[in-house]
Amino acid sequence: MAWDDERVELLKRLWSEGHSASVCAQRIGGGISRSAVLGKVDRLGLPGREHNGRRGGDCEESRRPGTAGRLD
Repeated sequence: MAWDDERVELLKRLWSEGHSASVCAQRIGGGISRSAVLGKVDRLGLPGREHNGRRGGDCEESRRPGTAGRLD
């Protein structure tokens, strides 16, 4: 699958609307993977995303000493 002008414009629009790479890949279709979207985003120089804090170890409780794993 090639990145034609129409797909690039769709990616730019979806990315600017805040959609994830996975959602962009699904909406563009044609065998485009999440990794292909991320590569194209990088090559186009589109702005990156801030981390949303949902990844392991990024939550506030895990940064405070003595609270990791505690269930109140």
